[in-house]
Order: sequence, then structure tokens, then C-alpha cells
Amino acid sequence: HQQQQQEQQQEQQQQPPPRRRRDGQRGQRRPQQPVFVQLLKPPTTGRGWVVMLINVILVMLLISFLTVLADIIKNPPKLLDTLPDGKTSKEE
Repeated sequence: HQQQQQEQQQEQQQQPPPRRRRDGQRGQRRPQQPVFVQLLKPPTTGRGWVVMLINVILVMLLISFLTVLADIIKNPPKLLDTLPDGKTSKEE
């Protein structure tokens, strides 16, 4: 039993200590800018422009959907219109 403990201690001594990052440093290369600055800056790459264009289209679709939904809620369509003669169906 003691021999196994000694072997384990020797293995632990042979292993290099784990690498640690410097204290206080994060994995970021550059400090992150505030969110509003990121939103107001135009994209710098072609891929960024494509993503921004898709985002603008999605926002416009969302606004139009919400506008139509609000209009339907305000003025619901009459799906079961009565005929002007007071009849309930088109049959005579």
C-alpha cells in the first residue's frame, strides 16, 4: 500500500504545474467597447454589412407584422357578413 502511495507521489512530482493566465487578465485581446458604441459603428467587413442588412430586413418585417396585428385587433374583419337584404345565405 505504501508503495502505491509513493508511486502516485512520484507521478505527481513529474507532471508540470498547470498553466495559469496572469492574474487579472481575461482571454480578450482587445478591451470590449460599450454596447451603444458597437451598435452605432458601421460594420467594417463585407460579411458585417450582409448581417446588418439581414437584421434591418428582419426589424422591418417585425414592425410591419406588429402594425398589421394591431390593426386587426382594433378593427377585426367581419368574416360572416350578412347580405344587404337581410338574408342569412345566398340561396333563394
